[in-house]
Amino acid sequence: MRICTGLVTVDDLEPFIQAGAEEFYCGVIDEQWLDRYNYIVALNRRPWPDANFSSFAELAEVVNIAHSHGCQVFFTMNEHCYNNQQLDILDYYLEQAVRCEVDAIIFADLGLASYFADKKTNVDVHISTGGTIFNCYTAEMYTKEFHADRLILPRSLSMAEMKAIIESSPRTEFEVFIKNEGCTYIDGFCNFVHGTRFMNNNDGAIFNPPCVLRYQVIESIAPIPHDVPLLEKKLNWILDNKGDCGVCSLYYLNQLSVDSLKLVGRASDRSQVLSDIRMIKSAIDLCDEVVNFEEYHHMISSQICQNSWKNDQLITHCYYPEILDHVNGIHKVQGSV
Repeated sequence: MRICTGLVTVDDLEPFIQAGAEEFYCGVIDEQWLDRYNYIVALNRRPWPDANFSSFAELAEVVNIAHSHGCQVFFTMNEHCYNNQQLDILDYYLEQAVRCEVDAIIFADLGLASYFADKKTNVDVHISTGGTIFNCYTAEMYTKEFHADRLILPRSLSMAEMKAIIESSPRTEFEVFIKNEGCTYIDGFCNFVHGTRFMNNNDGAIFNPPCVLRYQVIESIAPIPHDVPLLEKKLNWILDNKGDCGVCSLYYLNQLSVDSLKLVGRASDRSQVLSDIRMIKSAIDLCDEVVNFEEYHHMISSQICQNSWKNDQLITHCYYPEILDHVNGIHKVQGSV
């Protein structure tokens, strides 16, 4: 398993490589886009100035350095949809990325992915989590019709669902989320404007991004056949507990032959990213040293796992919460000894 992390400055590249990262995803928003759209219309899913390079010269430098270390660079054009009026500028971005010799371009928009596949370049096609790959038939469509080389699986899939999809496409690379910024919603169905980074409500609370704004469940026409206070409690739990760590699951992800682990967070603090890369690298190495999940969990739980236990009540930030069944079993056994 390789570690794939976001990159926004050339200065971060070599430290990240030394920490253990081997793949990097990044975007460019230059004057061509800014003159027409500024940051109001998104080119990728992180359309902020501090989450992108400002020129293709920077991208070319990053690619050269990464390749000299045997690492890869992926270019993000993963907004969910574009229109025909944008095709000329999208063409410019695609051509510039290919000229910089990036290893792959990440797409979510089926039209743009198809358009690029028809160009038959030597650059790989990766399908973003925004491509909503929920089953083996979707995976087959992307690999056969769009010549996708890698599929980035949605956060919402269970281990069993990921296993079925990966086994159905043995010649395809698969990437899964492992750390940071777990999303409450299914990314491919989310149309919140990511460019609006901060919003205040009447109480002065700050939300980042606006998709974490609180909402209420109310009766509209017909009576709701549920306990509304209970439903509101569940919805609030979802907002408070979106997963942001899958390190406990690494042992099983390794068994699934996952190719790449996505560390989310373009524009995150460098020290935090370095810490995350080192932590994930240690967990990957540990997978090859232990004989079972119990030993793996024992080795990591006191050091890097974010779960806390109190009176058998789990406070969790798990990307893949079904792993908690395995963890629960360990703690029950330990408690009975």
